[in-house]
Amino acid sequence: MALCIGESNGALIMVRTKRDASDCILNLSIFNLDKHLVRSDDDSVAENLITMRLLVKLRFMFFLGLVLACPVTAAPLVNPLVGDFYSEFVPTEMGYQIPLPPGKWEVTAIRVREEPKINTSTTKHVVLKNLDSLAAIPYLVVRYATVIHGTKWASNCANIQKFVYDFSLHGTQLSQKFQKCQKFWTSSLPNSSRDEWWQDLQPGFYSADPILLKESYTKTYFVLFELGGDWVYVDVFARPSKSGFSAKQIEQAARNGEANAWMTSFKAWSEEYFQALDASVFQKRPVAISAFTPPINGINPPLVALSIQTVNSGATNMAANSIAKEDPKLTEEKRLAEERRVDEEKRNKEGHELAVAEAKQKESLRLSAGVRAKEELRLVEDKRLAEEKRLAEDKRRKEEQEGAIAEAKQKEQLRLAAEAKTKEDQRLAEEKRSVEDKRRKEEQERAIAEAKQKEQLRLAAEAKAKDEMRLGEEKRLAEDKRRKDEQERAIAEAKQKELLRIAEVERLNLEKKAREQALENQRLLAEVARLQAEAEKNRQQPELMANRKALVIGNNKYKFVSPLATAAEDAKTIADNLAQVGYKVTLKLDASEREMRAAIRNFSSQVEGGDEVAFYFAGHGVQIGSANYLIPVDVSGESEAQIRDEAVALQRILDEMTERKAKFTLAVIDACRDNPFKVVGRNLGSALRGLAPTSAATGQMVIFSAGSGQKALDSLGPSDKSKNGVFTRVFVKQMQKPAVSIDKILKDTRSEVVNLAKTIGHEQVPAIYDQVIGEFFFKK
Repeated sequence: MALCIGESNGALIMVRTKRDASDCILNLSIFNLDKHLVRSDDDSVAENLITMRLLVKLRFMFFLGLVLACPVTAAPLVNPLVGDFYSEFVPTEMGYQIPLPPGKWEVTAIRVREEPKINTSTTKHVVLKNLDSLAAIPYLVVRYATVIHGTKWASNCANIQKFVYDFSLHGTQLSQKFQKCQKFWTSSLPNSSRDEWWQDLQPGFYSADPILLKESYTKTYFVLFELGGDWVYVDVFARPSKSGFSAKQIEQAARNGEANAWMTSFKAWSEEYFQALDASVFQKRPVAISAFTPPINGINPPLVALSIQTVNSGATNMAANSIAKEDPKLTEEKRLAEERRVDEEKRNKEGHELAVAEAKQKESLRLSAGVRAKEELRLVEDKRLAEEKRLAEDKRRKEEQEGAIAEAKQKEQLRLAAEAKTKEDQRLAEEKRSVEDKRRKEEQERAIAEAKQKEQLRLAAEAKAKDEMRLGEEKRLAEDKRRKDEQERAIAEAKQKELLRIAEVERLNLEKKAREQALENQRLLAEVARLQAEAEKNRQQPELMANRKALVIGNNKYKFVSPLATAAEDAKTIADNLAQVGYKVTLKLDASEREMRAAIRNFSSQVEGGDEVAFYFAGHGVQIGSANYLIPVDVSGESEAQIRDEAVALQRILDEMTERKAKFTLAVIDACRDNPFKVVGRNLGSALRGLAPTSAATGQMVIFSAGSGQKALDSLGPSDKSKNGVFTRVFVKQMQKPAVSIDKILKDTRSEVVNLAKTIGHEQVPAIYDQVIGEFFFKK
């Protein structure tokens, strides 16, 4: 190994070779050097000398930079926008700049999103495209935090996926507050929707050259992370194909522990990029990065020593990214100086390109000389032996490291197993406590239900006694009326006899008049009796049919999810209309979990074989899996398991009606609204609104106010003054039609709801599930 240093036109040139110093000098001669400064077979000696030389030059450049930078007003950092162009650095709104490989980069996509797993941060993701389609690095994706809350620990360094074939912490530890890590894997450009994470950023890759879209890349992932502070992730897509390698070859060599010239060169460049990122982001000292120059056909190119450029944090992008936006008040002298500097750089670049071309020509002549053939063979053999020795040593160290890592993993697994056992014991204890609490709660509910049942029996006895008193009073009034009518008839007969006695002469005329009067009296009496009968009929309550029973529940006032506006009013309207057609109605409003379960349990116990049963629910409902659940007002919905335990399953109600051998069961569910538990950071139950399709047993008919994935309307707009939802107002109107079968009423209800919803551009098609044999009527 040899290192040679020279100077040409005031620039330092450094060449490192794996051969001896003579070969190093030969490679250095292609640059037409003014003089050779150092040549050494000992890297440490040469590097110390070059370091001293560089320090002198850097000191001069530092004072020159101060002189040039003092009168310049620092350009403020701005947010990157799609369509902006940058070189060397991309600015951020966080007060630091992120270094870019040399070239012109275009911002093609930007996304801002919440990252609850990373310090609960708000992050910005920026896709940058290299306008040089032949560059070794055509794309970068930069991610950084814009809003940071708390000190939650969540670093990607601890998560090593299966597809990652190389990983490094770059001297940091996972337990440290500040971490650096780098991962390598094989990837293509994200130009499809297979990965949800990339979907919003994919448009940034649509403009890529078709050749780039087909190619596989060695992708590396730079992570710099500080607990509770700034963090930056950079995805780099590199092209090994520029050096005659494929990404799969690079991966296979790394997995086999084999050396690869391209990977060695890329890792060396990565270390330099890490240093630039650290200085630019966490020290607020923007540091430019040199270009990654991949080896050609496995041979590393001559190394040109570049001075690391430290840029004032306020003025960097003013010079690198926005020359066209300089302060118009700059003096003419400074402008001319800048033009001279640009011309000088152009001449140096042209000279460098000419030197490279001449170097290639001289190298070709050197390789064609036969006098060096034997020496070349010897050097190649020495290089091979040295490389084999180095690989053997690397393999030994790698095996030792893998043994240590395996031992550490085993200890970690044992620790995690112990923690898992402790957690399992705690979970079992908690489950046992929950089962005991649930048992006590059920016993309390049974006691309350028994007390309520006794109270209902007492009230029923009182109601029966009141009915008997009312019937007795009505019978007494009827008897009084009969006696009064008899008295009136007796008086009329007495008057008639008195008239006959006084005016016998006019008997015939009086008899005729009497007969006419008697007929009129009879007609009037009959009319009075008819009117009284009709009045009595109108005063009577609708006759309750012993085999018709209904349970109606309406929940408006939800405590932990959004309340509703019309559910309670809809339930009252349905209860009134069912009572009018002969149902014995049980009405519950804003029922808690315990109240709903008790009401369903009491109602189910009253159902007998051959009964006609109606069940109506208005409120929130949710689909979990393939089952539908009706939500009481006090369910918080912390998890799907909690909802299954505390909400009421619709299928359970239908099954109980089947077990009670009800002749006919009608279930009307007006709960097809948006999922009440679908909020930011939590999505319990189905992502769709509405309920899942259900199944009805024989003798059952189920109707949902809207179909699957649809929302039931509460009103038809601001001008709609009805207190009831659209479905309920149509259903009760159809219910009162006499001699119309229930299945026909439901179908007519569905048609009218569809038409009303269309008037405001909404789709609502009530879903009917019918397993009824025969015909049933609300009113015959």
